[in-house]
Amino acid sequence: MLLSLLAAGNLSALEKGFRIEPGASCITASCHAAVAKRSVVHPAAKDGASCAEVCHVPAKAETHAFAPIPSDRSVLCFECHDKEKFKAPVAHPPVAEGECTACHDPHASDAPKLLLRGYPRGFYETYAGTGYALCLECHSAETFEAPRTLSATNFRNGNLNLHFRHVNRRKGRTCTACHLPHGSRQEHLVREAFPFGKTGLPLKYDRAESGGTCATACHAPVRYDRCDPVENGMRTSPREGKDASPGDLAKSCEKGNGGK
Repeated sequence: MLLSLLAAGNLSALEKGFRIEPGASCITASCHAAVAKRSVVHPAAKDGASCAEVCHVPAKAETHAFAPIPSDRSVLCFECHDKEKFKAPVAHPPVAEGECTACHDPHASDAPKLLLRGYPRGFYETYAGTGYALCLECHSAETFEAPRTLSATNFRNGNLNLHFRHVNRRKGRTCTACHLPHGSRQEHLVREAFPFGKTGLPLKYDRAESGGTCATACHAPVRYDRCDPVENGMRTSPREGKDASPGDLAKSCEKGNGGK
């Protein structure tokens, strides 16, 4: 019915809303059948009742005319998902702003967890832009691709980019090895423990004015400082590039890149 209306250019009929069957699953009809062909389909999209009663509420009974979606779309998500599980002292900005769809497709996806783009899900994965495509929608690629930087990330020792050193290796540590994607009790979404096999290993992070200390089961406590580099005696792989001069570090810290 919808396709014939579109072909005929009958916008007035569309605007008024054509008849739909109560409880029908929209994705099993010809109208939205492409959704059902994706690898992962949101259960709510498969269930006609959920579509009509939770997400797309008809403005008029049995018609294809719907009430507006709330500006805070998380209101709809929390009709089914437990809101308490997403509460944390430090929330990922999309979560804090109710923008679940910034990362997840509400209908269907070819990626796990209904994610919109590539996302590193295991503990180990060598960095590639396609694998981190979702993160790179908001985070600069330089954060992960520049061995040395004075501005792209605050996780650095002097100008040594510590994000780069974690992800760019044969067994690179992925985002979720250290961070939680929704929220955490520790700053910068640093997780308090990380899964390794069937075991949960502790991860303690302490923030300092221009750096911090990270203590994990992977290595001894390590301190880093953006303005006054620390020598930790850990050289697990060659350090690409050159150390910044004291003058360049001082200028960077004066600009506010050292004290965040």
